[in-house]
Amino acid sequence: MKRALVFSGMAFLLCGSASLAQTIDATKAANGRILASNCTQCHSTNGQSRSNGFDSLAGKSYSELKKELLEMKAKTSVGGEADEEIMIVHAKAYTADEIDLIAYYLSLR
Repeated sequence: MKRALVFSGMAFLLCGSASLAQTIDATKAANGRILASNCTQCHSTNGQSRSNGFDSLAGKSYSELKKELLEMKAKTSVGGEADEEIMIVHAKAYTADEIDLIAYYLSLR
């Protein structure tokens, strides 16, 4: 009886994991990946910046990334730090829908 319970519990966990993996929107991730390819110049391909002063993106949530990008898009250039100025210019080049895709993809890193 205990074996049956353990087996059914393991089966439940495995099935649950498979369904979680399927919740990733592959099309959205692929489109976001294309748009985020520009980000790799400074933030590295895996989202963990090399020690070059740029923020790491790996481990940030979708909502955090989207919020930060939209805030940068809304800013005006005021002669601040060079890396912030670069991000303002980049963020302004994307639509809100494109920012959504970028944030989605980067949140998967």
